[in-house]
Amino acid sequence: LVHTFNDAFPIGKIADVHPNDADTSGEYHCKILSSTPPPRGILTIPSGCDLHTSKVTPGSGHSLSISGNDGRHPDVVSTVTVEFISFDNSTVEHSVTLRLENITASKFLTHFYKGLLDVLKSTFGPGDTVYLYSLHEADSGLELSVAAQSPKGYRSKAQLLEMLGKKRATMQHLLQSAAITVGFTPCQKLTCENGGQCSDGILVHSETRITDSQTVVFTSPMVSHDFMCRCTDGFVGKRCDRRQDPCSPNPCRANGTCRRQGFDFQCVCPPLREGKLCELERGDVCDGNPCLNGGSCRESPDGSSFFCLCRPGYRGNQCEASADSCRPNPCLHGGLCISLKPGYRCSCPEARYGRHCERSTFGFNELSFMTFPSLDAGTNDISVVFATTKLDALLVYNFGAQTGGRSDFVALELVAGHAVFSYGAARTAITSVMVNGGSLADGEWHKVTATRNGRVVSLSVASCTEHGDVCKECRPGDASCYADDV
Repeated sequence: LVHTFNDAFPIGKIADVHPNDADTSGEYHCKILSSTPPPRGILTIPSGCDLHTSKVTPGSGHSLSISGNDGRHPDVVSTVTVEFISFDNSTVEHSVTLRLENITASKFLTHFYKGLLDVLKSTFGPGDTVYLYSLHEADSGLELSVAAQSPKGYRSKAQLLEMLGKKRATMQHLLQSAAITVGFTPCQKLTCENGGQCSDGILVHSETRITDSQTVVFTSPMVSHDFMCRCTDGFVGKRCDRRQDPCSPNPCRANGTCRRQGFDFQCVCPPLREGKLCELERGDVCDGNPCLNGGSCRESPDGSSFFCLCRPGYRGNQCEASADSCRPNPCLHGGLCISLKPGYRCSCPEARYGRHCERSTFGFNELSFMTFPSLDAGTNDISVVFATTKLDALLVYNFGAQTGGRSDFVALELVAGHAVFSYGAARTAITSVMVNGGSLADGEWHKVTATRNGRVVSLSVASCTEHGDVCKECRPGDASCYADDV
């Protein structure tokens, strides 16, 4: 049985047709006595008992009468039938693999080939052509390539697996102790490592394999059921079992030096070259400012590269990384530094505020106060930045010399959470102005500004950032934060 692929090969030796002889010693010599149809130079025995073909004749058979001897005994005449069976790429594409464990090709051909072929033919329809075109020994087992073609075309792999699966018990009984796997794929046994994806395929090689037995010689191209791993980035090898060296071969041009960085690489370029692969001629190294996040580019002393002067809060060769602005701690007087990346914020202890807790503040318990000299009796401009949760609180009170038990005074206070500015004299009535905006007794920082020029007074309030560093001033005339009186 000579199985030919695409009607092209095998060409050359297709069988050893020496007589069956229990005594295998001696040197065999054979010759063709007759052939039906005539051989016409296609089938020859150029030496020994090796039968050769010079041409593939698919679909045709030859019956040969061959005489042979071992050089010790008289000639023995044998009848040899040669049948060419053709298969092609479409056959391979629609094939499945049957794997038999712990059996050789020769033993299978001698004892089980004909029986298994009969089972396969009974599996499919009467009009189907069954192809069993390869016997491949691999890993202590035998792999058989099988396909079936109905009058409508080749049956799909799914159909083959379903139909052959139903006959598995019959085939197993026939094969006795040789365990059978229907639809074998090497991906079932050989897994790709490091996350690689396994795929398989049947490959036809140009080499010829001849399997001999006493009654049948099975000749076909070498066929293997192989697998391929599609590796993830950074791995190579048949099973993705080796790490890839991105610097081999060197991808850097112009004699650049490749430095491995994990699965990636960096090219150290010679002077006047730049780019990922040193593929560009370099002009001014600071063209386009390669420094990120507002960094300033400076050319190196030799002019071959650059360095970056980074803004506070950034670091790295190109100022690409956020720095830890809290090392060393910029906050004074025990302040806690909170990294904002970029930048930082100081959380100050009690009685301290400012960007670096460099400024002092004062807190007052009940009935405590701070004194200062008397204010001007006619003109005042008073600003107080404070935070409190008290709805009623005295912020500033100042008075002059008493006359008859009364004196000039000014008072800045909270009444029900609202800012009130009052003033009066020993001989005049008390005048008060109030801002009817939101409550200032919310624990947040606020600024109250009271001005007096004679009998003209105004009062404004503003919200401030933490610790009162920056306050949003109120626009005169805005009733939510401003009041005045004459």
